[in-house]
Amino acid sequence: MLFDSPRLTALSFLMLMPLLAADPPPHPGEPQAHRDLVPGKPSTSARLYAREHPEGPPRVEPVYVQPVKADQWELVIPKAHPAGAEAIVTVSTRDGAVLNGSTLAPKADNFFHYTSTYRLQVAKDRLSGSLRIRFLDKKSLNAQETLTMGVERVVILDVQVKSGQVSGTGELLGVGAARTPLTIRGKYFAGGRPERPEDTIAAGAGWPGHRGPFGNGAAEDRGCRLLADLAQARPVWKCTEDLPDGRAHTSGGGPMGPILGDKSCVDWLRHAGSKSGPVVADGLVYLYTMIPSGQVGEIIPDKRFSSDVFDQAVLTQAAHDWLPGVAAKPGPPEEPGLTDSAKPRFYPQRTMFCVGADDVIFCFEAATGQLRWKTVYPAASANYGGSKGGPHLSAFVANGKVYALGSTERIYCLDAKTGKEIWQSSTGWSATAKYKILQECLAAKTGFPRNRSLETSLVVAEGVVVVCDQRGKLHQKDGYAYTEGPGLIGLDAATGKKLWQTAEGITSDSVTPCRWVHQGKTYILVNGSDKLRALDPISGKFLWEVPCGPSGMSLVADQDYAVANTGDAKQAEVSGFRITPKGAEKIWSLPKNYQIPRGYFYPVIYRGHLYAIGGESALICVRLSDGKVVAAVKDLGGGHSGGGDSLIAGEGRTIGSGLCVTGVEENTKPLHAPWRVAFAIGYFTPLDTALVDGRFFLRDKTGIVCYDLRDAGAAAK
Repeated sequence: MLFDSPRLTALSFLMLMPLLAADPPPHPGEPQAHRDLVPGKPSTSARLYAREHPEGPPRVEPVYVQPVKADQWELVIPKAHPAGAEAIVTVSTRDGAVLNGSTLAPKADNFFHYTSTYRLQVAKDRLSGSLRIRFLDKKSLNAQETLTMGVERVVILDVQVKSGQVSGTGELLGVGAARTPLTIRGKYFAGGRPERPEDTIAAGAGWPGHRGPFGNGAAEDRGCRLLADLAQARPVWKCTEDLPDGRAHTSGGGPMGPILGDKSCVDWLRHAGSKSGPVVADGLVYLYTMIPSGQVGEIIPDKRFSSDVFDQAVLTQAAHDWLPGVAAKPGPPEEPGLTDSAKPRFYPQRTMFCVGADDVIFCFEAATGQLRWKTVYPAASANYGGSKGGPHLSAFVANGKVYALGSTERIYCLDAKTGKEIWQSSTGWSATAKYKILQECLAAKTGFPRNRSLETSLVVAEGVVVVCDQRGKLHQKDGYAYTEGPGLIGLDAATGKKLWQTAEGITSDSVTPCRWVHQGKTYILVNGSDKLRALDPISGKFLWEVPCGPSGMSLVADQDYAVANTGDAKQAEVSGFRITPKGAEKIWSLPKNYQIPRGYFYPVIYRGHLYAIGGESALICVRLSDGKVVAAVKDLGGGHSGGGDSLIAGEGRTIGSGLCVTGVEENTKPLHAPWRVAFAIGYFTPLDTALVDGRFFLRDKTGIVCYDLRDAGAAAK
């Protein structure tokens, strides 16, 4: 045949060369299954862009903010709590702006109650307007996306400060049909309240990253004796800055859920953040989050979740719906003459409709919650989440540097004291492709695609930043089959230079690399769908591998043992391994009645035992050396962090999702009723909490809070 001629075949090849030359070679980190580009498929342009830019996405210049300390108004509101107790409201202000607020009722409970301050105004020595408080229920689980629980109060106030003393008048709504006149007193602290000696964190104590100092959920014991009844815990502070909701929503219907589920109030409808928890080192608290920014778009196809619905809800509630059954007509004093056709002046949560977002790293003082610095990477990210997903990106602190992975996979290294950038990098191919997708979404004013990747944080081990490289689908509907899955990359922690990259398919985009500390050296444990592997972080070489199933977030280890799933994704089999740098040996599996669903829990290893929420809804304590269940506690009263049971341990206690405290080993048992403090949910991946020197740090819907869990500061015997 004519086309069988070698000469014509060569000629045809020469004619095709210009076309082949126009197609750049595959990106070094591009998955094999993506290398055959399919014309017309979604995200093809992003894949081509990544091939053309193997150096990564364009650099974003940071904006550094090192503000003066916030002033604090401490207001005593008589009989505001539903039980009749007085409430102490703290309002943080700076440069003529109200920043954040919190409410305590020490004679009724020890909760930081949710406090909306965005209708307050400050002018020199005067604070006026209204604030809204939702008093939480100590008998209910206060970990909700919508705040349907609790009782609301609204305080309309006008107070002044003179010689550090606050006085004024106000009205309280919600006690009955009538407004109750108030006499308000309090204190004013220029630059915030003074640091108390008992709030200072001991030198060297910290929770440097995801799952704590050992990577397994356990704190370093510092000789503190913790309270048996956490209802006696001392609230220390709520951070001065108003932070996004801890849960990362989709830019679709997710953020609007509270409008439908909690029509009485939109004050608690928060714009999206990332599912990142606080980390602590050297007396400072760090948090990475994304904050929606830029142009607000109409990107919601479902009219129930449109910005029009949002605006109408805000308008209605601002004018009339102060509280269920309590009408306030005409509008409150700070919004005179408000009508149904008017727009309220303040509704910052509308930023949830932004397409883009900033990557922001915050640094707070661990003793007071004052902002030390923040570093903003403008428009570096996307406002997105996904069904049961969204970024889960806790930072990591090591050797005076803080490392953060942004929600479109940029990697930042900052000086931990100043926030100044040391270097900037990315995960490579995936970050470059997502940058292109974001630019296309911004141009078209459409939402960033739903994405269930980035359910993982970076870690630092032996001077190397180890992070999932996110090879796989760019988003849930990009038109391509799943690839073998992501691998890991290692970057020099000092310079950001890429040191190594593993083959694809050795991990999952929902698994943070597990730090394994053995005889003073830190290794990495990781598993994908079929193998548990140990990796040397310096060389990037695997030391050993053994058969294993997908363990999700349940992979944990201590010096001599690891616990992972040896079943499959549907039928878990929790098994223990004896491990050394030379190999691993499976030594036990849990009985079937104590098996744990894959992926929906965070266990902890502490003092030679595994603690986990197992079958039969029980907290189990398992001896690592032989797999014996030495204690099982049923009906704990719930530790459900939106889909995952998150445990941490330290100072002889095991704390589950901020709800209960138990003893250890054979003495594992509830010491008192569950502690139902409010915390932000994360669904598939619960938000990290931190236990440092007897202090408990957690993130809720509006900021970071700190509780002192120590028993009168006494040292353990």
